[in-house]
Amino acid sequence: MLNKRELNITIILLILGFLIAAKLLHIDYMVNYSGAQFKSFCNINEFFNCDAVAASKYAHIFGIPVALFGVLGNLFLIIFIFWSRRKNEVIKRNLKNILSIVFFFYVLGSIYLASVSFFLLSSFCVVCMFFWTVCICSFIYVCYINWAAIGSFKKGLMMVKGLITQIYQDKKSMFAIICGLILFCLFNVGISYSFFSGKCEKELVSENRCENFKVKEVEAYLGDDPSKITVYVYTDFQCPWCKRSHANVMDLAHKFEKQVKFVRRDFPLDMSCNKSVNAPIHPLACRASFYSKCAGKQGKYWQFHNEIYNNQEILSEETFINISKLLSIDLQKMEECLKSNEIAEALRREIEEGVKYKVEGTPVFRIFGEILEGAITEEFINGYLSNYPYITAEMLNRMYENKSIRNIQILDIRDEARYKEEHLLAAINIPLDKLQNRISEIDSSKTVIIYGDSEIGPDTAFNVLKNSGYKEILILSKSIYRWKNIYRNKNIIPATK
Repeated sequence: MLNKRELNITIILLILGFLIAAKLLHIDYMVNYSGAQFKSFCNINEFFNCDAVAASKYAHIFGIPVALFGVLGNLFLIIFIFWSRRKNEVIKRNLKNILSIVFFFYVLGSIYLASVSFFLLSSFCVVCMFFWTVCICSFIYVCYINWAAIGSFKKGLMMVKGLITQIYQDKKSMFAIICGLILFCLFNVGISYSFFSGKCEKELVSENRCENFKVKEVEAYLGDDPSKITVYVYTDFQCPWCKRSHANVMDLAHKFEKQVKFVRRDFPLDMSCNKSVNAPIHPLACRASFYSKCAGKQGKYWQFHNEIYNNQEILSEETFINISKLLSIDLQKMEECLKSNEIAEALRREIEEGVKYKVEGTPVFRIFGEILEGAITEEFINGYLSNYPYITAEMLNRMYENKSIRNIQILDIRDEARYKEEHLLAAINIPLDKLQNRISEIDSSKTVIIYGDSEIGPDTAFNVLKNSGYKEILILSKSIYRWKNIYRNKNIIPATK
């Protein structure tokens, strides 16, 4: 039985744990489900990075955020303590023992999560660490007040055995605990389903979840809108490799549906609509693009898209008409759409975008200005997600090596003297205190990568650009001086004097 002083301290520890878990739940929601460009206050660097931990698969159990268990667990314990003190004598007498057992499992969970952070993620969440500390302190405190009454470990084991026997024999206690556990599980599932399930755009969505088509923009995409990261996929309906690649993109889109948006860009290797092509490599690719976009206007883009790939070897004008009939598409509206300037203009924009980024074949992927040919992997996407909005030295070096740097605007926010002394290749210099007035000098069509000589300055610049409407912004995860010391011998970061 808890006396008044012990009760107050226990309740304070539970409330503190509840508040910390609630903050963790907020971070989890913003990182994984909101789709907003979000950077938490505890996203300090690569090692202490709450967002990276929240974005990992270990932050959820059976689709339920781990933080939600902490929020509801502490809330239920507070309610349980006050209920038992008034309603159930058996539990009231054994409350210290019950709390000791509960907090023991809290500690085991904390040790597991700490091990995951250290061995599997190499990133720690500062807020998580506070929660683990509160759990350990709660366990130590309850054990301390229990030890004074028990006196030995052997008596403690006998106490646990006696506690289980008493609760099992007391039907009211047994019923109360079982109902509490059921309610705890139902609340977790219910809240997760209501607030933490995938929220795909509902504008002319096909039967498959997260396969979307924006009618006004004539744009097809997979995943949520908005999302943290956008991957542009340049592809061709008659390209065999594109057909194979699409299956992989679908898997990735469903795996990362809350964080990554895959936008399809038609780049038909057909000279009838693509002037960058000098030969009729895929003579029906342009026509396939027209038909699919017009099907999208009737809410059937992805169904039509999939049927084209299913019949890739036998494509013809007749095939397109037969697919339209199969999908119950209005043929008169289809014919009018095929002749419209809207569809022709949409396709022209996508082709011009591909030419701008030096797309010559398909499939090609673009993510934050970085270009990949042939395939994109889960590991590659995780490289951006686990560090966002930071990038590592290796990632920047990769951009230099594959010539993606032409799609990037590197922004040096140090003062002019330090910039002139030494700076990264292709960087422009706008000191942080002048950034707001000179922001128009930054190319908004490119991904902006910010760096400086401190870790506070780039974060400030990130927010300035974000508030000014820039969408694709990254930060180098270390200052230029730390990078030089770490990577000088590896020649990872090109620099000039």
